[in-house]
Parts: sequence; C-alpha cells; structure tokens
Amino acid sequence: MSSPSDDLANTYPSVELAYPFAVSAYDLAQKRLDAMESRLQTLIGFAATATLGIVTAASNKGHNFNSRWFLAAMVVCAVGIAAATRARLVGELKVLNPQTFYEEWLGFSEWEFKKNLVYFSGEAFVENIALVNRKGRVAVFSAIMFFLEAALLAEVGA
Repeated sequence: MSSPSDDLANTYPSVELAYPFAVSAYDLAQKRLDAMESRLQTLIGFAATATLGIVTAASNKGHNFNSRWFLAAMVVCAVGIAAATRARLVGELKVLNPQTFYEEWLGFSEWEFKKNLVYFSGEAFVENIALVNRKGRVAVFSAIMFFLEAALLAEVGA
C-alpha cells in the first residue's frame, strides 16, 4: 500500500530537479533588487548633483530664480527625488524564515521538505519580482521627472 507521500512523489516526480532552481531563485531576486536599488540611488544622486550644479551655474550668470519655470523645475525635482527615495525605503525581499523550518518543517521527509521549499520559493519569487518591477516603474517615473526638470530649467535660462 502506498503512502500519501509516495502518491505526491509520483504526482511531482521532478522535485529533485526543481529544488536547486528554487533555492537559487532567492539569489536571483536579491541581485535584481540590488540592481534596482542601485539604479534608484544613482538617479537620486544624479538629480541632486545636476540640480545643484545647474542652479549654481545659472546663479553666477544672473538668471532669475523667481520665475514660474524655476519653481516648477524645483517641484518636479522634489517629486522625482521623493518618489525614488520612497521606492528605496518601501518593500523588502520575501524569504523563507529558518525559524519556520524549525517550528513547522523538520518533521517532513527530505522529499516533502524540498517540495514545500519549491512551492514557497516560487510564491516568494513572484512577490519579489513584483517588488523589483514596482521599484523599476518608479525609477522610470523619476527619470522622466528629472528630464522634465531639465527642460523646465532650460526655460529659466531662455
């Protein structure tokens, strides 16, 4: 007579093949998140540095900073920096907690443990990539804000 575990092993015969991919999915998600965080940080640094440089150079040439164009450029810059900063601060990578292994999984057979890890790793991967994609959309939004800022500052100098 077969056990429920044997039936599951017959239903999911590739658990052993999927297990290494499930474990490495966390590394992949972490690398993508790190790259996106770096991109956001670079955008923030570039916007702050470029804005300060442009404003300093323009003030030395006697440009008027009381114009609506300048005010709009500073608002757009602030929105871009705030959005990128918020994106960096909000959200975290979802990973399996080793305490959960200890409290809930140590009674499983090796095969059941691997099967469960494959499932929960996949679930976490979907959430982790959604997090990276959300941050990516904010990075695009922030970049657009910084280009708009540059266009508005160009109007100040015109």
